[in-house]
Amino acid sequence: MTILRRRLLTAIACISALPLQTVAFHTPSIPMAYRSVPSEMKPMRTAMFLRGGGSGGVRGMSAGLTPEFLMGTLAPLCGNILGNLMFLAPMPSVLAARRAGTLGELNPLPFPSLIGNCVAWIAYGLVVQNLWIIAPNVTGLFIGLFYTFTSYTLAIPSVRSTIVRTLAAYGAIIAVASAAVATGQLPLTPKTVFGLVANLLLLIFYASPLASLATVLRTRSAASLDPLLAASGACNGAFWLAYGYALRDPYVAVPNGVGAALNLLNLAAVAVFGR
Repeated sequence: MTILRRRLLTAIACISALPLQTVAFHTPSIPMAYRSVPSEMKPMRTAMFLRGGGSGGVRGMSAGLTPEFLMGTLAPLCGNILGNLMFLAPMPSVLAARRAGTLGELNPLPFPSLIGNCVAWIAYGLVVQNLWIIAPNVTGLFIGLFYTFTSYTLAIPSVRSTIVRTLAAYGAIIAVASAAVATGQLPLTPKTVFGLVANLLLLIFYASPLASLATVLRTRSAASLDPLLAASGACNGAFWLAYGYALRDPYVAVPNGVGAALNLLNLAAVAVFGR
């Protein structure tokens, strides 16, 4: 095993282990069905385990499509489905590169960012005890690991080093947050610490769409934008924005609102400049 590959495995292990160990020791024993649910909505929780907010799915269906059901159950369900589909969007390109034995035009740098983002959101989901948040990010973590390892084996040494450095940077941010929570050095709750970290990493992840949009505005051509992916991203962000609003959770609502807005801007660019 090469030195870079050992560093890659070490970085991934550190990113994954530190926040989860910290959360395990700093999460109070509160039933998962009650986590992050506004007090006025707690009596309406479902018997199903996948709650976290809104009225119960079974009772909501029998009582009609109430706002609580739509925003507390249907919105995160649709967000989970769309989120997983978006995680899978690069899969054909990654598999094609694997068959060809070369990266070609495939950009591998978003893949380690996907790992860091998913780990941060898993940690946040564990803190607030919300399976709607945990589930899609567990899927995204494994998909990101596959993308990263596949692209790493096909990349030239300089790109491999960049992948490792990217993972190390995400790992350092998460490690500092985990250490702060574990030692109690910050006057902040674990929810606040991991919420801020998850939002920070997601905003970094959004830097790529912003760069693409800047290129479109400069060249006055939207050929580099995928309207279907942008539409999916806008809908996904809107669903999670609604769910974050239902939970009264700005750490869920705000970044997804930003993501929805960026994807709407991409759609507007496609409409204005064409492909």
